[in-house]
Amino acid sequence: MKTLLIALIAVAAPFGLVSVADAGQYCHTPKVSYCKPKVYKVSTCEINRCYQCRTAYDHCGHRYTYRVAVITYKDHYSNGSWRTWTKTVRV
Repeated sequence: MKTLLIALIAVAAPFGLVSVADAGQYCHTPKVSYCKPKVYKVSTCEINRCYQCRTAYDHCGHRYTYRVAVITYKDHYSNGSWRTWTKTVRV
């Protein structure tokens, strides 16, 4: 039966009586998988540095002071965004 149907379609198709879609074949547009480009860090620059004195206590409870540098950085990303972050370093 299937062979007969294919033969009839093959004979009728040149005359425009049957379209290819009638033969059970469907035309689909291919799915294009689009991945967003990865965002990556372009650069990091220091935007501020200041020094502070901090107080702490040793294991006996004695108070002492120490100095730290508070450094603020700015990261620039490939999509134009940015973020700032701070790092504290004992000097």
